[in-house]
Amino acid sequence: MAIETKKLIFMKSNGVLVAMMENDQDTSYVDLEKFNIKVVEMDSDNGDYWHGDYDTGTIQSRTEKPLVNEATLKYNTNVKILEEYPIHKQLNIIIEMLDASDVPNTDEFTAMKAFIDAAKANLDEKITAYSTNSDAYTFVSVDDDKAQAEAVKTFE
Repeated sequence: MAIETKKLIFMKSNGVLVAMMENDQDTSYVDLEKFNIKVVEMDSDNGDYWHGDYDTGTIQSRTEKPLVNEATLKYNTNVKILEEYPIHKQLNIIIEMLDASDVPNTDEFTAMKAFIDAAKANLDEKITAYSTNSDAYTFVSVDDDKAQAEAVKTFE
């Protein structure tokens, strides 16, 4: 058990935690008109952290009560969706669905579709040009990238 004394610095105006310092660090430069300092004991082995503001916050332990951050949940969900359906795949699905429907295409939709088709054609041309000219370019394909990432993951 590694109990440590920490200095927590909070904004006086709203009580938000803005810094955590070692107890022996100098805080004489902190403007006490704008900030509050709280000295607490934390167990770093338990993953203790401060949760909340200056007045109502408490020390929490990740081992006793895990921290679940909504922003992290949303980010992880977004990554999962984008891994399965990257934006370009989502657009292609929507475009195909709209083209197959009886709904007439708007001018904006038609322009967007033409722009995307041109960009895809341009991408294909670039890939061909770079990948077939090994004297001038070192080309790394998506498959090469994935293989490298997998090799790094499985390295022991």
